[in-house]
Amino acid sequence: MSAFSFARVLQRFLDWREGDQFESDPTPCLKRINVLAHSMGNRMLRETLRLWRKYYLQGGVPLLFRNTFLIAADIVNESLEEGHAGEAIPHASRNVTVYFASDDLALRASKASNLRNRITSRRLGHSGPEDMAKVGRNVFAEDAPRRMTILRD
Repeated sequence: MSAFSFARVLQRFLDWREGDQFESDPTPCLKRINVLAHSMGNRMLRETLRLWRKYYLQGGVPLLFRNTFLIAADIVNESLEEGHAGEAIPHASRNVTVYFASDDLALRASKASNLRNRITSRRLGHSGPEDMAKVGRNVFAEDAPRRMTILRD
């Protein structure tokens, strides 16, 4: 339910940014926004952008975020593909980086609990995007444990 509220916040921000309230200072707001979503926060981000597009922006979401970081994303690993619920994330972001870890025990438990809901797909934070050829060119995937090992060596 938080997605509805956050979608309204984004719409109000967009209205403010493009509005006439800048009578005293007509320079546009050019601040860059970076988003970091962790675990279930990825679900809220996905649903926020989906609902924002559905109710406010029938033409699609604007390029609002400079970087979006999806960390341990507890959403299905096809979510960022065209035609899926999270397709708006790459559309709204200049760069999307997915950090995943195949040894994340919490995401394994999430996958098991979703079997009750008849969802058998792997989680984005567990395996990264299912097929990198099906996501936008601005989506990058990083295997977090391998990256951490490199930093320790």
